[in-house]
Amino acid sequence: MQKKQNKSPTDHKYLRAQAAHHNGMENLALYAVAMVLGNLSGLPASQLNMLGLGYLVSRSLYNILYISSSDSVWWSRTVAHYTGMAIITRIFYTSARILQ
Repeated sequence: MQKKQNKSPTDHKYLRAQAAHHNGMENLALYAVAMVLGNLSGLPASQLNMLGLGYLVSRSLYNILYISSSDSVWWSRTVAHYTGMAIITRIFYTSARILQ
């Protein structure tokens, strides 16, 4: 890559896509464990499917916002990210309540 001041908009977009990918890989383990726990605890399939879909939508939105937006609208990425984390937390909490 070129020095920071000489990077083209395409270079910046590539770096942002790479950072979004790394963030997704960091969160993949939480998602996988939440889905397995939801299945093992007997969480209703329809509820688990909707929560899983909601997480995937929030992650897709996060990636789109991260890659295409500027730093001036950082809050939109934050909302998308925390929505996904809230969904995972909901799966953990609901599964734990079932297993009590």
